[in-house]
Amino acid sequence: MARSTDPAERVYITATHPAGGLLIGLVFGGLIILTAAFEYPNIGAVIYDLVFFVFTIAFAYRFARARGVASPEGLHVINLMTVFDLSWDEIDRFEIGRWKILPAVCLIRLQNGETSHIYGIEENYFFPGESGRKLVEELNAELSEYRSAGAAPEQAITGAQDELFRAPRPGA
Repeated sequence: MARSTDPAERVYITATHPAGGLLIGLVFGGLIILTAAFEYPNIGAVIYDLVFFVFTIAFAYRFARARGVASPEGLHVINLMTVFDLSWDEIDRFEIGRWKILPAVCLIRLQNGETSHIYGIEENYFFPGESGRKLVEELNAELSEYRSAGAAPEQAITGAQDELFRAPRPGA
């Protein structure tokens, strides 16, 4: 797990994932700049290369930023193109599996039968160390902790207030 500023939040991300984003940005960004240098007299090609360079760096940044952040309220997921929140009550379990073209990422099985994913947690077969499976086990342990703890006191109070406001009034 990586650092977080809030002690109640835990960040889940595979250790090599940010390095992959940096590598993509450096390799493709360097190739684009090198191409622009050879096309210097043609200003349209240079502008095209620079725009493509900016998009490559933006993609590399999003790639490196992908992760899951667990808090007492639930899970905040940052993927390449989407950001979403799930409460612990919505989640059934976490597992490693295939998501579209991604061979081994963290799948989030939801209570309603749907599946989502956390792109920042992936099983990495090339680099030993902190694997995606270990992070998935930690997420499942955290999920079971929240299930066994039940509703937090403020959630119980809010639920009682909601029940109070839904109850029919006497004489109505």
